[in-house]
Amino acid sequence: MRGRGRGGAGGGARLEVRAECDGCGEPLTAGVRDGELACGSCGRRYPVAGAEAFEECPVCGCRRFFRQKAFPRVLGIGLVVVGAVLVPFTYGVSLMVLALVDLLIYRGVPQMAVCYLCRAEFRGVPVPARILPFRHHMAEGYEKRRERRDRQRPRREPQP
Repeated sequence: MRGRGRGGAGGGARLEVRAECDGCGEPLTAGVRDGELACGSCGRRYPVAGAEAFEECPVCGCRRFFRQKAFPRVLGIGLVVVGAVLVPFTYGVSLMVLALVDLLIYRGVPQMAVCYLCRAEFRGVPVPARILPFRHHMAEGYEKRRERRDRQRPRREPQP
């Protein structure tokens, strides 16, 4: 499921979405099938028409996205911890070596788009150039909207 489809529409790229289900609040991680995304917990369906073009988020309807590397944060933090633990034995050389390893991994990782409002991640398809990197001032406004939305909507309990 974690394909890195870098190709275009004909290159076998497959959209993968990671989000929180708007219906039950459970993590929603799935590839798009038959033009829709379905929650495994509550069964809620999200139409994904146009999500590859990033016109509108299929989970929350927001029209604003930002781009970022799909770099595994745990790996990055793990490299820093290993480098820090080895510092007394390597006189700091381990930090430089692991920083280089980190840079090489980072350069090979593909881009993904993230919705400002619900933080849904869209991976596996090329991110359009019009989607810009993260902007703090814009994220602040969406953070307030997300808090207001979460207070107003009742949460369904997930089905066991």
